[in-house]
Amino acid sequence: MPGITVIAIQQRENADRQQNIALSRQLAVNAQQIAIQDIGQAMRLSLDAYAKAPTTEARSSLLSVASRPTHRLRIPLPSFTNGRIALSRDGRLLAAVTNCCGSRSTLNVVIWDIQNGARPLELAGSGSAAQEIVTTVEFSPDGKQFATGTSDGTIRLWDLPSGTLRGKIAAHVGMVGALTYSPDGSRIASLGREDHLVGLWNTTDHRQVMSWQHGGPRAGLTFSPDGRVLACSGENDNLFLWDVTTGAALPLGLHGAEAVDYSPDGKTIATVNAEGHLAIWDLVTATRRPTPEIGRRINDVAYTSDGQAVVSVDTNGAVRLTDVARGITLTEIATGESNGLHTVTTAADGTIAAAGETAALLWKPAELPYIGGEVSTDLTFGPNGRSILATGQFHTLVSWDVAKPAQPIVEIANADPNADSHQVFSPDGARLARMTPNGQVVVYDVASGTHIAELNVKAGFLQPMAFSPDGRLLAIGGGSTVVWDIGRRHPVTELGSSFSRGLMFSPDGRQLAITGNEAVTVWDVVTNGVVGSLRHNAVAVAYSADRTRLATTGIDGTVKIWDARTLDHLADLTGRQGRLRAATFRPDGRLLATIGETDPDIILWDTATWSAWATLKGHSLPVNAATWGRDGVTLATASKDRTIATWYTDTDQATQHICHTVALHSDNGKPASC
Repeated sequence: MPGITVIAIQQRENADRQQNIALSRQLAVNAQQIAIQDIGQAMRLSLDAYAKAPTTEARSSLLSVASRPTHRLRIPLPSFTNGRIALSRDGRLLAAVTNCCGSRSTLNVVIWDIQNGARPLELAGSGSAAQEIVTTVEFSPDGKQFATGTSDGTIRLWDLPSGTLRGKIAAHVGMVGALTYSPDGSRIASLGREDHLVGLWNTTDHRQVMSWQHGGPRAGLTFSPDGRVLACSGENDNLFLWDVTTGAALPLGLHGAEAVDYSPDGKTIATVNAEGHLAIWDLVTATRRPTPEIGRRINDVAYTSDGQAVVSVDTNGAVRLTDVARGITLTEIATGESNGLHTVTTAADGTIAAAGETAALLWKPAELPYIGGEVSTDLTFGPNGRSILATGQFHTLVSWDVAKPAQPIVEIANADPNADSHQVFSPDGARLARMTPNGQVVVYDVASGTHIAELNVKAGFLQPMAFSPDGRLLAIGGGSTVVWDIGRRHPVTELGSSFSRGLMFSPDGRQLAITGNEAVTVWDVVTNGVVGSLRHNAVAVAYSADRTRLATTGIDGTVKIWDARTLDHLADLTGRQGRLRAATFRPDGRLLATIGETDPDIILWDTATWSAWATLKGHSLPVNAATWGRDGVTLATASKDRTIATWYTDTDQATQHICHTVALHSDNGKPASC
């Protein structure tokens, strides 16, 4: 009888365990599926999945969702909103129009203190009792007042934080379409949707200063940074610029049908034209600067606080930053807002806020993903670990401060910007070798961008290259593999005469593994002798940091693991990645990351069991390069989708990040799984 009881208990425990495993896997799948549409819920599901059972699927979901770039705050908007928001200049307050009884006052506007848990302010609304529909809202530059425009053509000026009505201006016949304060707050400009007038008003005595005809029902409105010019986009794709002192129109012949914003330095202006495309205009030359085509209609634009980029939002719910100087995409985020985003605005502290019909989303610059405007082919962390360096087809080097991923800080351009180049980093990120189409190799100092050496190697283009661990030697493949002393600008040894696909030095720099047809040959760099040969038709090779294991990645999709000292075969890893591109060991040797030529996912392998430990999902196209951070646990990848991603590979760190993020997004505090 006791034996039967024990067996029954064990069967029940096993059944419960299997049920938890099944539930964990299902929750993990659900989390991955909704990660773009609802990152907050995806984070909660990932935590629940991992808490139920630490399955491979749950671990994959936890690490992938935690690594996904996301908004700092998502604020659900009340019903009957029109997606119009305003952000105070200091980035502390967010206002949204809501014409519904569910708002906290009779103002038909809700204002959140986003620095204090995104809690709505209690606005008394004295003297309001608004009967008309609010159409737009705007903060004064000092943040002490805000203004609303209504469907009856009235502008109302309100005090903050009390919400007391300070004045009314009968501005238009019909709806107020837009409001903007002058930089000093002494005047406010308004746009009438139905009377097609733009009015300029004093904010103290509420008198009209002047007015203009803009001629279009859909338009944007903004002051120049010095307050001397008022810009208005309008009918027939015309951009109007008026001198607010004389009232005279400035005949620059620029175009903009809907949204418009001035750069902080006043030198450029961004508009949305009649086709829904972004246009950036140089006000000195009155010419249009190049901008990328995205194939989606843009709804609104705003400059970042430093003026280096224009933020745009579109009908697909994407937020995109475009570099003003170069006209390339710096970063793009798919928010999952299915009905699109309608408005975007920025604050002096760098905060970006965008809104659609159901939510307002906010980011700080450090929360935006890395993107370089081109496909990166090699990747590393800088020597201090605080920067990420990437190479691409048309720029030899782009470097980002990890605190400001959307803003490249260093570039070394090709002499011929239209020519491809092949380049690799030294392991410490201090040096970069670039091979030109004519076979010449130039070595750069990354910090200064200056040439260290030019090596006349006379190799064919796109031959493999690899630095020694100390950055002193550079191995260059071809018909034979030649090892160069960079300081002396002279070859020190030639290893074999066969074709090579990939090269890698051992961690102590004494050996060089060369992948060729059907085999990987390991050479002793000091003696110029062959250590051994590994039978594998491989494209790349990787050493573990302790030099105990060697991984070769094959064209057949198999990773072979070898004892790096004896060259004995240890294991075969077969995943779903097709032909493999590369593998890289985590510095502590506990994980191996592999990337495939046709697969956007990254597989992490447990080196204790040689089983798949987790799959990182987030890229939309195959990954070109992967590297480990100086902290030993952060993985960075560069993809053909033009993004650079950083990944958690430690489940404790990922859990802490998700718990902190979810707590910020919710009034209910941390989830129970935390």
